[in-house]
Amino acid sequence: MATITTVETPKTTPLPSPFATEKTNRLSDYHLHTEASFDCKESIYNVCAAAIKAGLREICITDHYDCGYDVCRSTLEASYPSIERAAMEFGPELTVKRGLEVGEATQCREDERYMLENYKFDCLLASLHNIRGNGDFYFMDVLKDPEGMIRKYFEELIEMCETCDFDVLAHLTYPLRYKAFYGIKDLSIYDKEITRIFRLLIDAGRGLEINTGGLRIREYNLLLPTEELLKYYKSLGGEIITFGSDAHEAASVAYGFDRAVAAAKAAGFKHYAVYTDRVPALVEL
Repeated sequence: MATITTVETPKTTPLPSPFATEKTNRLSDYHLHTEASFDCKESIYNVCAAAIKAGLREICITDHYDCGYDVCRSTLEASYPSIERAAMEFGPELTVKRGLEVGEATQCREDERYMLENYKFDCLLASLHNIRGNGDFYFMDVLKDPEGMIRKYFEELIEMCETCDFDVLAHLTYPLRYKAFYGIKDLSIYDKEITRIFRLLIDAGRGLEINTGGLRIREYNLLLPTEELLKYYKSLGGEIITFGSDAHEAASVAYGFDRAVAAAKAAGFKHYAVYTDRVPALVEL
């Protein structure tokens, strides 16, 4: 496993290297969108207020930065200063971290380089909403070979883990929450690809997100990844997890976190991660 620098704060008690832990029962939502994202109309003020109401200790705003799309840089230019203002306005009651959901970095390295060279972040999520040459899985209805497309999805995620710069892999099983893929129940056919993804994350000291967005889809109603995959990630040596609601409205902030925490504990996790300047610290569950 790659070395992870220990975070030192007045409330932090060092764990065996390379982690640190901070004892608290308050959770953190590390996947949140605001009106800077193309698919969200919620103000960052409302998101922060909802986080405080939900009893969160910390949030990370992760507006969309979908590489290769014209709007990605303007989204970043709108999101970044709003996060800075919110951090000043809501602290110390709520810690607001600088984040970004970097989508499809495998498909436009120029946009990835621009973001990395011009901005500083606390946590970068990596995501893949579409494979090369295809639209977002969200818009797919009926496919001739959904299993084959999911295999291509996992293969591009492997490429992302091997070549892109990020901290946490978001919603591993993202396509499965949409109609074209409802019939795919047995993920064992992708054992080779999923194992490779997990080992790449673990070896690089990166995290895996427990995304609760699937719980808001009645026909799906599962975490992303599933509880079984969380247990497998842990069995391979995975230690770094984050919680993300993928909220696009204030009402969804921290949605389903009770179920996410229960799944994490059932898988054997005793901590979740928070990030500062892209360095993780483990917080007791």
